[in-house]
Amino acid sequence: MRTTTALWILAIGAGCSSSKEAQYAPYADAGSDLTVGPGVEVQLDGSESGDSDGQVKSWIWSVVSQPERSTSSLSDAGVADPVFTPDRDGMYTFSLSVTDNDGIASIPDVVNVLVVTGGTRPTAVLTLEGSPILQSPLVLDGTDSTDVNGDPLD
Repeated sequence: MRTTTALWILAIGAGCSSSKEAQYAPYADAGSDLTVGPGVEVQLDGSESGDSDGQVKSWIWSVVSQPERSTSSLSDAGVADPVFTPDRDGMYTFSLSVTDNDGIASIPDVVNVLVVTGGTRPTAVLTLEGSPILQSPLVLDGTDSTDVNGDPLD
């Protein structure tokens, strides 16, 4: 989710003899929403944040919401790409604000991380033994099937 907003700051006043150039606010880009399993280290990515008339000088991440009883926290809320490890199923929402080299702050952007147990489907691999001729027995073997999470297949 990306929100881009231009903020104009002008020096306007009676008797001003010098004019200042317009300054634009930076924009925060907290990255794409994610779906992961519990215990999987997640790296948030605010590196696509920017400033059309300067540079992003600081990032400030905050936890907007997380599942009840979660004790997960960000590794470093002041970097573009902090890490956290979710400890509960549910939705984690993070907010990112950035500040540019002129000291102007962005409007916050948010990213959602949905954590689900068993959220991925296994991969079925069938091997055919025999000939598909009418009235000939066929054996289908699924022992090469796998689950990306290592969960047992029933």
